[in-house]
Amino acid sequence: MSVLPSHRTWLPALPALALWACIGAYPQRVPGPLVLPVEPTDAPPAVPSSGKHAVTVQRDSDPVWVRRPGERGDYGLPFYQKRERIQVGTLVRTGAGGRAELLWSPDATSLAMFDEGRVTLGDPARDEPVLRFHSVTRALLVLTPEDRVELVGGAQLEGDSLSSTGPILLESVPGSILRVTNQSKLLSRVRFRTANLELGPGESIDLPILAGGARPREEETESQTLVWRGLAVSFRGRVEQREESGCVSITALEPALVTGAGIEARLAEQETIRFSGLSPVDPAPAQPAEPRPQP
Repeated sequence: MSVLPSHRTWLPALPALALWACIGAYPQRVPGPLVLPVEPTDAPPAVPSSGKHAVTVQRDSDPVWVRRPGERGDYGLPFYQKRERIQVGTLVRTGAGGRAELLWSPDATSLAMFDEGRVTLGDPARDEPVLRFHSVTRALLVLTPEDRVELVGGAQLEGDSLSSTGPILLESVPGSILRVTNQSKLLSRVRFRTANLELGPGESIDLPILAGGARPREEETESQTLVWRGLAVSFRGRVEQREESGCVSITALEPALVTGAGIEARLAEQETIRFSGLSPVDPAPAQPAEPRPQP
């Protein structure tokens, strides 16, 4: 008959077994950091905006496309990367049902564009409009005093000269007409060809989109003509004439256009142009013929 050992006989050996398990355990290495692969996207890396202010385009609703300066193709902003920094010369385009916002930081200038529209970012440091509209269905603008926007067709829009102005609503109306509505409490201005139009709070104006363009231009004045020693000189604008020894000088008192002697010169204020002719040559008196000697 066998007698089974009691479990009490193993109790003194348990601490020794636990110590041996700690010392003789199989060594394990701690794994390194887990690196997840980054899936490549079709969009190129963001390029910081040049100039004084940083400009960000934000996609609020599909579809929104961006075309970088110097490139031919557009790429869409995906839902997981709806904000992107853009630079001068970038074109932003929205399609039917799309909505995009352009934000200038730290300035207060902003644009919200709805449905179909195309705009190009300009460089005010080079005397360019801050925005150029190529097409628009509906858009809301907020402008600072130094901002100038080129509308569809070439007309230019400006806000108040002292404070930020907005919102200003742009709408495309059937019949090739762009409607501008001033929804702010300040004055805004539209330069349409030779006309300077002011929009008060709540006022709107319909601008025709002309085939020949509506870019601002100075009203042409009637040209005048100066005749000096048989030389005709035409000028347009206020000038000062002065005859000097052997020439005539014309000094512009304002930007002027001077034409004469086969040239056309545009003079800025206080610039001078001089016209001189050939000095008159008195003909020599005829000498009497000497008599021939007689043979």
